[in-house]
Amino acid sequence: MSDNPKDFSVNRWLNEHGDDVSNHTGAYKAFEAFKNNRKGARFDILMADGRRYLCAYSYMSFGMYHPRGFLSFSSGHGAITIEGKGLEKLCDLLLEERVKRIIEFNPETDEEPKEGDAVVTKVHIKSPLDPHSEGFDG
Repeated sequence: MSDNPKDFSVNRWLNEHGDDVSNHTGAYKAFEAFKNNRKGARFDILMADGRRYLCAYSYMSFGMYHPRGFLSFSSGHGAITIEGKGLEKLCDLLLEERVKRIIEFNPETDEEPKEGDAVVTKVHIKSPLDPHSEGFDG
C-alpha cells in the first residue's frame, strides 16, 4: 500500500484489518457498533488519510450534538468534532458506549453512501499529543 493519503481506502483497510466486517460489501459506513447491545471500553476513529485515533469512553467528559450536522465531545487529551449528515444514531450509540469505530468518508476512494445513510464528512481533532492537530504543542 502506498504512503500517499489519496491512495488510502478505509474500506480496503477494514476488509484487511477489521473484525466484524466479514459482511462488509465495500459500501461506506459512517460508524460501526458493537453487536448484541454489547458495550465497549474504547472506540477508534479512522481518518480518510489513514490516521487512526483511539478513544476511551471513560475519558469522555462532555459532549454536544447539533442537528445541523455537528457532534463534539472531549476525550482525555483532546477535543473531537465530527461533521456530517445523519449523526443522530452515532450520538445515541456514543451515549450508550456502543460505538466501535467512526469512519471519515474519503470521496476519492469510498463508494457514495446511499441517500439517507449517515456520513462523516470531516473529523477535527485538537490535541497536544497529535502533530497533525491544531492544538499540538510538541
